[in-house]
Amino acid sequence: VVHSNNEQIQELASSNVFKVEKIVCKKKFEGITSLSSCEAYCVINGSGTIDGNSINKGDSFIIPANYGKYIIKRNIELIKTIIK
Repeated sequence: VVHSNNEQIQELASSNVFKVEKIVCKKKFEGITSLSSCEAYCVINGSGTIDGNSINKGDSFIIPANYGKYIIKRNIELIKTIIK
């Protein structure tokens, strides 16, 4: 588990093909996609924004490979899946 003032990241599962993390965001979470892999998110609690777009409990979204830096804001909990 990784903690900071704004976030908590807990690895739930990992293999040579994928990684699943639970992210608890208090104010702001900054991420960056790789050139070769997308990131899939499911909002499991709370609401917030990603790059200014509203996201709420129950929403799912994908950030494409090579998207670059993105910012998730507000009090929100998410499951993040990365295909390696």
